[in-house]
Amino acid sequence: MAGYNWRKGKSNNAVQAESDGKLVATSFARYVRRWKSLKGCTAADIKEACEASEWHHSSKYYHSVAYYDPVEVLSRSESRQELRDVVSNRKLFQKLLRKHGTNGYVQLQFRKDGALHDWHHVDNGDKYNARYLDRMIRQVEQGFASDEG
Repeated sequence: MAGYNWRKGKSNNAVQAESDGKLVATSFARYVRRWKSLKGCTAADIKEACEASEWHHSSKYYHSVAYYDPVEVLSRSESRQELRDVVSNRKLFQKLLRKHGTNGYVQLQFRKDGALHDWHHVDNGDKYNARYLDRMIRQVEQGFASDEG
């Protein structure tokens, strides 16, 4: 069903996808927040963890918009677990930023032989690396490293 629905501001295929139950990332995130394990889920988390089932044009500039099938994603336990992991890793990253850094960049330091050494640099690329972030938090909480100069 080619064409463009000017009244709704999206392609006819996008309108059909929405009537078939497919959701854009923001709507999908709003939908999954009802479950306790996915509280705080964002559209960025959806885009990171889930593969879009299709895409369609939207707006008068014909932007490409990804559509996700909630039944397909949530029916597979691996997909649900991946989404939970992405949400928890992002929250862990935000916890690190609140506690040890600003502007998406964390620099921790440690003392060895009385001298201060750089230890970790974390940027937004590490946001979803659970093992790395968890190790950093444990080291700081156990007193092996500090963000104080």
